[in-house]
Amino acid sequence: MSSPEPTQQAAPHPFVPIARRDRSVVLLAFFGYLTSVGVLSYLYGETTSVWVFLGLTLNVVLLALPFLLQRQHLGWTQPVILHSFLVFAGSLAVRTPIYIRGLDYHLALPGWRGDQLSNLVAYELLVSALALGAYYLGFFSGLRPPLPRVYFRPPQGVMVKALLTIGLAAVVFVLYVRSQGGVSNHLLSWAEVGRVDAIKGEGHWLKISRLGGLTALLWFAYDRRALRRPLFWAAGIACAMINFLGSGSRSSVVFLLVVGTLIWLIGKRRFSPVRTLVVVCLCLLIIASLGRLRRGLFSGEVDWSALYATGAVSSFVESLDELRYRYGSLDSAYPVLARVPHEVDFLYGSSYLTLVALPIPRAMWPDKPGTVGKLAGEVFYGVKAGIPPGAVGEAYWNLHIPGVLLLFALFGIFHRTMASFLEVYHAYPGAVAIYALTVFWSQPSISAMAEWLYMMASVVALLWLGGALRLTRPRHRVS
Repeated sequence: MSSPEPTQQAAPHPFVPIARRDRSVVLLAFFGYLTSVGVLSYLYGETTSVWVFLGLTLNVVLLALPFLLQRQHLGWTQPVILHSFLVFAGSLAVRTPIYIRGLDYHLALPGWRGDQLSNLVAYELLVSALALGAYYLGFFSGLRPPLPRVYFRPPQGVMVKALLTIGLAAVVFVLYVRSQGGVSNHLLSWAEVGRVDAIKGEGHWLKISRLGGLTALLWFAYDRRALRRPLFWAAGIACAMINFLGSGSRSSVVFLLVVGTLIWLIGKRRFSPVRTLVVVCLCLLIIASLGRLRRGLFSGEVDWSALYATGAVSSFVESLDELRYRYGSLDSAYPVLARVPHEVDFLYGSSYLTLVALPIPRAMWPDKPGTVGKLAGEVFYGVKAGIPPGAVGEAYWNLHIPGVLLLFALFGIFHRTMASFLEVYHAYPGAVAIYALTVFWSQPSISAMAEWLYMMASVVALLWLGGALRLTRPRHRVS
């Protein structure tokens, strides 16, 4: 079975249709979120303003826009639909405490009053709305580069190959942790020097160990009976543990669940509200539990009981305080918007050039250029730790508003190209996995770009080594 030519289109589109009832539920949920934030802000707002709420309203309306368009191909698994959910969850929802209570202070703007910070929050929402508008313009413009020719083929012995690869990744992780003095010493180093500095110069070992998670996703994509196999569940849980224990990133665990759900949705071509709700609740539980474990490290010991401790209300309140600090007082997008270009000059695209240096291990190039997050930490906070300003903040720092519009328009074109890729190759599980990984992880920031390129290189290598992908056009025998 050979892959189709990129110019061919499959008859039925592969995007899971959105029922009219589900569309209405989503729109009501957006309206309910706005209403709740407005009421709570009126009752408990300290330094917030009406401009913040208007900016939030503009963003929510733009996020809801794809659900108002009655287009056949705009299904649950379309990039533009998934982008709405990801932006809402990763940008708006996490800043909800800021929109309700306001921002009292910011570490990089110590002299700013509450009303000034409130206006800055409103300005950030305006720039984010412009980024969303540019993204839609790029997506619906019809512009897209030609698709590459990809030659997929059915692999053999998927489970055996997957288990061997996951086992190898686990061995690499165990050897790395032993070199750090054991799991406890490795985890406690996060509290002593920070998670980023704790693995500085040794991140390549963790990238190898994270191949296990990518392998588990490919196994799930190719094996329709994977969910019925205890070995798959054991391997998946082990990969999730390795991802978190390696770097402390909770999103690396959530990522496995969400991408796996996307693969299932595309494969089954049906939407299950119950299963989706279960996945969402499980993701929230994981974030809360792993967050308790990480916060407990500052006591000087590893409290494994935090993973299953009760107290949902207290954990929720702690999570809100953490979000208000991380996406408010510590968010480097705000000082970028406040001080560029009046006090700090533009980067003029230089931050994106560091993408060339990122794949090279720091052990081989100790003085390689740092990322924009590290630069933001040095310029705005006076520390050597990385504090990324996000995709919007980075684009603004490089070329102001025109940079935001250009970058997100290109991002919209890229997502439209990926939609075309799935339309052509959706019959191949490897293509479905590539699409799901891309839509979930790709963002127009240097850190996300680097991570996505690593994932794509790893997935292509795994597919090729597993016999599921040809790098050259297959030769047909002539009779």
